[in-house]
Amino acid sequence: MGEADRIVDLAISRATAVVSQAGFGVIAVLGEFASDKTTTAFNERVRTYSGTDEMIADGWSDDDLVKKVANVIFMQEPSPAEIVVCRKDEGESWTEAAAAAKLENDCWYGLIFTSRVQADQEAMAAWAEANGKILGLSSNDAKIKDSNDLTDIASHIKSHNYDRTFVLYHPDSGTGDDQFPDAAWLANRFPYTPGKTTWKFVTLKGVDVYALSTNELNAVLGKNANIYTAVKGLSMTEEGTVGSGEYIDVIRGIDWLHARMQENILQLKKNASDRGEKISFEDSGISQVDSIMKETLELGVENKLLTSEPAPVTFVPLAEDVSITDKGTRSLSGASFEAHLAGAIHKTKIRGVVTL
Repeated sequence: MGEADRIVDLAISRATAVVSQAGFGVIAVLGEFASDKTTTAFNERVRTYSGTDEMIADGWSDDDLVKKVANVIFMQEPSPAEIVVCRKDEGESWTEAAAAAKLENDCWYGLIFTSRVQADQEAMAAWAEANGKILGLSSNDAKIKDSNDLTDIASHIKSHNYDRTFVLYHPDSGTGDDQFPDAAWLANRFPYTPGKTTWKFVTLKGVDVYALSTNELNAVLGKNANIYTAVKGLSMTEEGTVGSGEYIDVIRGIDWLHARMQENILQLKKNASDRGEKISFEDSGISQVDSIMKETLELGVENKLLTSEPAPVTFVPLAEDVSITDKGTRSLSGASFEAHLAGAIHKTKIRGVVTL
């Protein structure tokens, strides 16, 4: 004990532990090394890369499917700062490999895998739905363009009402000229804050546009699949929907809102504990939870996910109205909010009159 300690007994604790935040801009690329990769494989289940130079240094060649996907991802403008490459071993199913990768490293949100086999795509769509990931699929199956045929991957995803898988029709998908438009689309949108951007009107670098007849276009979009065509000379994606028909930006935005509110409330409780305090089951404690809800919703408004008019509204109970059972189990229930999605303008209808 120092001399001053006899008079001033000072202790400073660090209340700096930060809850990890779910990343909504990271893409995982899952590939079967034995068939997709002909050079040196790494031993880990996952490895993070911030560019293709790092992959080349690791022994990946331009013929490897995973490397081709990475090329497409990193050439987009903008593009993610990094990707997570996940290994699928021989004998594993795609879903087993995805589960193992998620267990080892769950920092990613978007998923691309290198198989174009419909059975594999169907299995992975079910897995993504159950595991809170956004899965990108692309297919060149001509049946997608036929409104009378419901056996294609787009019809399957729609019939299962999947919220977490989008299908992009492209005639080169699964061929030797596959430009991985699904990976390009994820890569171009993921750098943006969830809620701030739509997935329609996107130009994909390194991906060719194609022409569709009116009937073919209506068939693809009618199956809630997406296209990449030219409109007035402008290359763009349409419509930006998942299998259920909901917009991809809405799914990603709601996931972001859920994660951030959960993380922020957890951080509130952790900070109080680090100070040797607690969030008391009184109106003052409940109001702290209410404040976190409001702050998170306000950020959702700032990010254009939610409307400012009408503004989000929160509801929390008074301490005296909470049941004895909930107080006994230290469970605050009855907190809720109402908010409106800001959406995006995709179509515009204008009628005008010009006179002398």
